[in-house]
Order: sequence, then C-alpha cells, then structure tokens
Amino acid sequence: MEPLRIGSVAVFAVALSSCTDMGTPIIAPVDHGNFVLYVTNQSMNVTLVDVEVFIDGGLAVSRDFQTNSGHTFVRFEYLIGEGTHTLRVRSKYVPDFQSKEFTLSSTPFAIIAFWSSPGDPSHFDIDFFRNQPSWN
Repeated sequence: MEPLRIGSVAVFAVALSSCTDMGTPIIAPVDHGNFVLYVTNQSMNVTLVDVEVFIDGGLAVSRDFQTNSGHTFVRFEYLIGEGTHTLRVRSKYVPDFQSKEFTLSSTPFAIIAFWSSPGDPSHFDIDFFRNQPSWN
C-alpha cells in the first residue's frame, strides 16, 4: 500500500473547509431546476452581506451579496423532490437561523432578501411564490 502523500491531505482539507459545518451536505445548483431561489441584499446600511442558505439541511448558497442599486437579485436553480421542504438562512449579521417551510408543488419560487437599517435589527424576509416573481 502506498503511503498517503501530503498533497492529498492538503486537497482533502481544502475540500472539507468549503463546508460551513463538518458533515454538512452541499446542494449544487443546476441549469434547469424545479425550484428557483433569488437572493438579494436590500440594505443601504450593510452594502456587503455574507449569506448562507440551506435547503433541508444541505448548504445551497454560501457567498457575499452586494447592495448595488438595491435591485440586484441573484438567481439559483435546484432540483429537489416533491413535497414539503425547509429553507433556512443566516449571516454574521443575523446569526440565528431564520427558516420557513414550503411545498414545492405550490411554491416553486422563493426570494430571500436581507434588510438592515440604523436602529432596526438586521433580518431576512423569506417569501415563496407560485409563479415567477416580476420586478416590472
């Protein structure tokens, strides 16, 4: 048996560090999913916010979102099973999970919006839709 090489250990450690919690499964976006999630930073107070989104315990989104003009919605698509699911979101600005359940067949679209303003606690709004949301 060949001994484990240092390079292999380093690659393995980097792969593990991409999860927020050890053992957290990762749900990868797909090109043509049956669940569409939009994430947006609507805060003029916090112009760059870290966001982690979990679908049924699996990490689906982990990145920073800028305010830009306040009308930037980043689209993610996922292929998930029929039935009831749980969407959870957190940030260093909102460390306690905010979560909501949804049923794929009746609400295949979701928007998670981060809000923060002076004097008000930072929070996320999580909204589900039967049809593609429109910003016109």
